[in-house]
Amino acid sequence: PAAVLSAGELLANGRNGLPGMGDLMIVDVGGATTDIHSYAEHTTHEGARYVGAVEPYVKRTVEGDLGMRESSDTLFAEVGMDVFSGRVDASEQQIRQSISRRVANTNYLPDSDYEIEIDNIIATHCGRLAARRHSGKIERVLTSKNTNRIQIGKNLTRIRTIIGTGGVVVNNSNPSRLLESALADRSAEPN
Repeated sequence: PAAVLSAGELLANGRNGLPGMGDLMIVDVGGATTDIHSYAEHTTHEGARYVGAVEPYVKRTVEGDLGMRESSDTLFAEVGMDVFSGRVDASEQQIRQSISRRVANTNYLPDSDYEIEIDNIIATHCGRLAARRHSGKIERVLTSKNTNRIQIGKNLTRIRTIIGTGGVVVNNSNPSRLLESALADRSAEPN
């Protein structure tokens, strides 16, 4: 973890006269956890009032219930059967067995297109959920005079670079597809 934090900071800021990449996020999808590292100055989202402690430039969170193997069953419980059945041609029982196989055998490697797609679904949602938990949020608060927008947590809207790591990402035929889910969902922002 310390090496990833340092490497990310070096990539973001540059060194010895070489420019950095600017604000960035690292999404590390592992067997048991999904870790998110962000490198961005604390800023308040447009029109919002910040509440809480100031967020650090370098921030790391670990989601212990979002992983490819040991915790794939908790991810499955959170996202639901529909997410899986909508993308793979299999019965509910087959999908449940596939998830159970991963939890029981943490060294399991997918051996068919069907199992690879199950891994892709798990990885996509690990990244999406971990990024949502890591990021700040904007809430509308109604007062007697008007509606105010408040920001809780870190504003990551300036991030334009997401770097993925972890076996499922680096060995994937389309890693950007897995990481797109970590991008901000602008439609979810309150007005």
